[in-house]
Amino acid sequence: MSIFATAALADSIIASGGQTVTVDDPSVTTTGAWIYGAQATGAGSTIQLNGGQITTSGERAYGLLADTGGFINSSAKITTSGKNAHAVQAGANGTGKTGVEGIYDGSSAGVVNLTGGAIAIATSGVYALGLHAVDSGLINADHVNITTTGATSFGAQVESNSRIDLANSSIATEGAGAHGVVANNDRVGATGGVVNLTNTTITVTGANAMGLVVAAGGSANMTGGSISTQQKSAYGVYATGAGSEATLNGGKITTSGERAYGLLADKGAVINSSADITTTGKNAHAVQTGANGTGGAIYPTGSAGTINLTGGHIATGGVYALGLHAVDAGVINASGVAIATSGATSFGAQVESESRIDLANSSIATTGAGAHGVVANNDQAGATGGVINLANTAIAVSGENAHGAVAEKGGQINMTGGSLMARGVGGAGLALADDATATVNGGAITSAQDAAIRIQNNAALVLNNVVVQGATATIATSFSKADQNVGVLVGPGAQLGSASGVLLAVDRSGAGGDSGKVSLTLADGSTSRGDIIDQGGKTTGYTDVELGAEASWSGVAYGVRNFTSHQRGGAMNFGDGTVIEGDLSVSQTQVTFGPGGAIIGGDVALTGQSSSTGGSVGAPIIVGGNVDVDASSVQGGNWRIAGNLTNQGVVTPGNSIGLVQVGGNLNLVGTSVYRAEINAAGQSDLIAVAGVANLAGRVEVSSWPANGGFLIGTPYTIVTAGGGFGGTSFDGAAWANGAGYIFLAPSLSYDAHNAYVTVGRSDIAMASVALTPNQAAAAGAIDRLPVTNALFGQVALQTSATGARQAFDAISGEAHASLAGALVEDSHQVRDAVNNRLLQAFGGSVATANSARTQAITGLNATVWGQGFGSWGHASAAHGASARAERSSAGFLAGVDAPVFDTWRLGLAAGYARTSVDVDQRLSSASVDSYHLALYGGSTFGAIGVRFGAAYTWNDADARRGVAFPGFADSTRSSYRSGVAQVFGETSYAARFGATAVEPFLNVAWVNLDSDRFHEYGGAAALMGKTADMNTAFTTLGARVAHTFAMANGYAVTARGTIGWRHAFGDVDPRSWMSLAGGASSFNVTGAPIARNSLLLEAGLDMNIAANVTLGVAWTGQLAERAQDNSVKGNFAVRF
Repeated sequence: MSIFATAALADSIIASGGQTVTVDDPSVTTTGAWIYGAQATGAGSTIQLNGGQITTSGERAYGLLADTGGFINSSAKITTSGKNAHAVQAGANGTGKTGVEGIYDGSSAGVVNLTGGAIAIATSGVYALGLHAVDSGLINADHVNITTTGATSFGAQVESNSRIDLANSSIATEGAGAHGVVANNDRVGATGGVVNLTNTTITVTGANAMGLVVAAGGSANMTGGSISTQQKSAYGVYATGAGSEATLNGGKITTSGERAYGLLADKGAVINSSADITTTGKNAHAVQTGANGTGGAIYPTGSAGTINLTGGHIATGGVYALGLHAVDAGVINASGVAIATSGATSFGAQVESESRIDLANSSIATTGAGAHGVVANNDQAGATGGVINLANTAIAVSGENAHGAVAEKGGQINMTGGSLMARGVGGAGLALADDATATVNGGAITSAQDAAIRIQNNAALVLNNVVVQGATATIATSFSKADQNVGVLVGPGAQLGSASGVLLAVDRSGAGGDSGKVSLTLADGSTSRGDIIDQGGKTTGYTDVELGAEASWSGVAYGVRNFTSHQRGGAMNFGDGTVIEGDLSVSQTQVTFGPGGAIIGGDVALTGQSSSTGGSVGAPIIVGGNVDVDASSVQGGNWRIAGNLTNQGVVTPGNSIGLVQVGGNLNLVGTSVYRAEINAAGQSDLIAVAGVANLAGRVEVSSWPANGGFLIGTPYTIVTAGGGFGGTSFDGAAWANGAGYIFLAPSLSYDAHNAYVTVGRSDIAMASVALTPNQAAAAGAIDRLPVTNALFGQVALQTSATGARQAFDAISGEAHASLAGALVEDSHQVRDAVNNRLLQAFGGSVATANSARTQAITGLNATVWGQGFGSWGHASAAHGASARAERSSAGFLAGVDAPVFDTWRLGLAAGYARTSVDVDQRLSSASVDSYHLALYGGSTFGAIGVRFGAAYTWNDADARRGVAFPGFADSTRSSYRSGVAQVFGETSYAARFGATAVEPFLNVAWVNLDSDRFHEYGGAAALMGKTADMNTAFTTLGARVAHTFAMANGYAVTARGTIGWRHAFGDVDPRSWMSLAGGASSFNVTGAPIARNSLLLEAGLDMNIAANVTLGVAWTGQLAERAQDNSVKGNFAVRF
């Protein structure tokens, strides 16, 4: 159906009075003002257009109009041209046919539904709208493609209680001010229109043309889709006016052109967005709140807007193209946003005049000269500066002179967690200027090529729990105005440092720099390192530093006026070259100066358990005024004081040996302690006073280095006083720390201008601390040495009874006596071997083979025999009187014997043994080569056997001792000879019971040891001595048991055992006579004793392997309460 209409106010298709009109594939063309393609008016009136084309031309020549309750459902293509020639309108609007414009009564509502495929809508003309809903009108559109051409020709507009739902569609506008979508209110008493956009694309190309405008209480909800603008001041989304609100759920905003903002909210409007935003162009801010004034001269009230950002990416490109911009009381709340800007001065975020930006869990990256991460300032007269709150946000800038964060002109930055990183030349992590403030709690501030923080003129900075690291300095301050104040507070957990080693650098080269004042407070718990440098010229200006509780700082202070602390646990570590122009006043603080000293122009006060160390004799701590130390503090170090020194606490010059020089008077009181160190070179700490030395308190003496020794009996000068002592003296002297040296005591003496301390012998005898006779003997000998003797000096330096006893034991040389006892004890090896040979020779009950068979062989007279043996054992004295001695030996004895006088047998034996003796507790050992010669004989008288012998042993001993005790170590060696002579005999009674024999016996022996004198070679602890002759007797009462087993070859194997009680008497405590220092001081010591009573056990096995050859093996043990000996023997005998 084709319809042509040309009369004004005519309608081509109309439904009224509740009619329903359905037209398939219509073709409607109208020409003229107020001629509509189709109109549904009146309640229940409905038009259904299925496909087709509607074309209108003329002012207000609408394509479709539904009003006063009418409905239109259409899938027709619509084209309009002419001023106000809307393609689709729901609601009456205007004064033509339906009512009076400007007063809302809700009676003009209509509904238009656009569905059924890709519907094309095109308009041209001024204010020729694609879709228009007004006066409670409703438009539902799906898959609609709208194009408009002409100034202010919007793609869609919704007003006064109306709504447009647009899905899966597109809008393209062309013309100045030709917005994509507008939601507003044009009626008094109505609410703003609502537009809901879903997956819709909006493209605008005209100047000042916005993608989406929400005004006068209108609202818009956009899900997905995109908005694109391409001209100057063409905003992506613009919300203005109280009650206006736009919500973007995802999607993308793209603008291109100068001041083409992505989002703008002002005059009370709100935008909520999670969309990605990209802008290109000068001043093309991605997100802005506030109207931005009229050039920055006067603060305009009522320009505030709010934008809430959740997620999304923001990118800008262009000079001064900001990521976020809040001005004129605007507010931006952003979380999870990633911002990237490129271009000179293209900041990631800027907040101005009464505005605020809250940025959390986000990131900012900028590229370009001067492209700061965030900026807080003020651009309006009469307004306060903007505030930026950063929470867990990472900011990185890379351009020249680009700072991570900037606050100026009253701006404020609050940072919690996150990071500020500047990588470019001249870029600081944080920059403050002109009444700016910043508070940082946690995170990191870093600059790769500049100071981490820059401050100019009035500014206040607080740093808590933050790591700050700069390249050229940690904090750099400068001035461009007179009488400016900079305050920096470094709070708990803060850690400050820089690659250059500069913590704070003050530049006074600018105008007014000479009057600038800097206050650096290193507050409780902070940790800072780096130099504090203020080298510029000053008139009324200064730099003051204050430390809080448990705060620490280390570096060089140069040009600082006053350095103070008034809290517990602080630590100041001043490097070499420190110059403090005023006073150093500390409480509860540890103060350390470098070995190069320091210069302090004013006074020094140490109070509240403070302490100081440092300086050196050649480079002391120089003080231009006085030094005062309270009773709880310690003044250590090397000092040169121009004024007076008043010390109520501790003065300890050094380290060390130290010097304190006083140009005025020295004032010590009853609580004063002078800790004076002395050394082995005759040097001592010294307080050199030009004026009067008023002495009181006590002197505590110690050696330097600790246990390093000193000169005994030599006066050390500890105070010199050019003005004398004023009739005063110290209260006394003692060893420092209440310990001191047991055997030495310091004493004081004076002359007119000097005070001396001398170390002499105390009234404690060395032997009084000994616990054993050997210790007491050695102690007595050492005590008799002259005090100048080196060994005496080392023993006298012992600070504990334990150390003294260790010295006595080490010096005693008791191992020589223990060696003598071991040689006497081991003498049984020779007599045992001889006695066993005689038992074998006479075929006694315990003979090693079948005796009857041996005797039956005729022609066998002489017997050659041999025995190898090895033994090991130990002995120790009761109650630790001597140390445990362990011994081991191995050797061989060979002999020959023959019958004489019918019933007798005589023989000769010789052998060699090597014996080792170790006394580990005394670091001593000895080795002995022994050469044996023995004569022996025996006979039997029925069941009674008699055996006897005599032997002599030549011993060559080599002994070594380690002498070690606290503060002393030496080693000695010696070689000497000794001889052991012994005679012995045994009688026994043999009884046989078949193949078993029992033989009770009594064995007696007398042993004599005679030792040469010896001379140890070594150091001061070397001894001369001689072991006392020993005459020791042994008796053994016991029984042997043997059983012979006949072998199939006619030979026999004999198993035998022995048990006995050995008793020793005579010299059982070996003793050596020793002398120290060339024999001038002698003493005697005892070694490990010979057991008086011991149990003797032996087990052996003998067998004849040929008619004239016998082999045997045996173990022998002696067991006593504090001694033990084990021997293993092997023997052979060949008869001829």
